[in-house]
Amino acid sequence: MGKRGPRSVFDDAKFEGRRTQDREEVFEANSDKSKAAFQAYLGGFRLWWRCCPAYLLSIGVKPEGSYGKKNHTGGKMFSLPGDINLTERQASRILWKCYKSRDPWLTIDQIKLVMKTLSFSYQVQGGTDTKTQQWAKVLRTWKHCTVQTQLCALVVSMVLRIPTKIFFLTVR
Repeated sequence: MGKRGPRSVFDDAKFEGRRTQDREEVFEANSDKSKAAFQAYLGGFRLWWRCCPAYLLSIGVKPEGSYGKKNHTGGKMFSLPGDINLTERQASRILWKCYKSRDPWLTIDQIKLVMKTLSFSYQVQGGTDTKTQQWAKVLRTWKHCTVQTQLCALVVSMVLRIPTKIFFLTVR
């Protein structure tokens, strides 16, 4: 007896396209990942398109839904080598553009989702740094983003701590 509920695209993932050792290794590694991991990657990918669609088109990233329909995301985003071809500079520019976008609803947790998706792109393209599993330039950009965020949080907390007099009204 199998699992309960409807089958997901993750359950129906099948290897398609040209068979190379690199693609097969990444496919097997993706099969070991959880559905929650792929949901996080997809959330970050959608944030890429929300924050910098013109830049993504200019560097050749395909929009959501234009990948192989039988991959681990149901064709919504890349998941195999050859689906995406980012350089280290392009990856750091994606993070920077998402961070600097004027989207008022973008939170630091959403920027972390962008980072997770960039890490996944590094793994898909055959990144070899097993310690960080991330582009080196993206990590340098992230340090600047977190410094700016900490400064912003410090200013907000200083503003919130302005001493004021509190008056209580008593009704007689």
